[in-house]
Amino acid sequence: MASSERNFRSHYYEKVGFRGLEEKKSLDNILAEVPIDLEKLQNLCLRFPCPVAYRSQVWRILLGILPVYTNSHDIVWNLRMTQIEDLERALRVTKKISADSLANINNLTIMWLLNSNRLRYDLANQLQERECQNFARICEALQE
Repeated sequence: MASSERNFRSHYYEKVGFRGLEEKKSLDNILAEVPIDLEKLQNLCLRFPCPVAYRSQVWRILLGILPVYTNSHDIVWNLRMTQIEDLERALRVTKKISADSLANINNLTIMWLLNSNRLRYDLANQLQERECQNFARICEALQE
């Protein structure tokens, strides 16, 4: 009886536009696993919209920025932030980026090129290439 009521409620909520009750529970269960099952997480994100509260964490896990072991998220995040600071400092010393903040799309693109070992001497021409333009557009979309 309880399961049929729950199914009726879920169907009713979905019909009136309140999706996400069961999806949130499923997402909580997946994120509570050690290690996080990437395949389950990917499938859930393909089928249902990710709640705003989890979106940042889920994207970081799916993109490989954070590991699947949740107990090491803080350590890895701190290492990533240190890496970004080191990249920024190196590019400022070599005068490849301006003193603007990291919000500058060109600065982020140059940092990405250096981090991926693709930074060339002819930086102005490289920033006009399709790959760099695509990365810059992604950065712009994420900043909005």
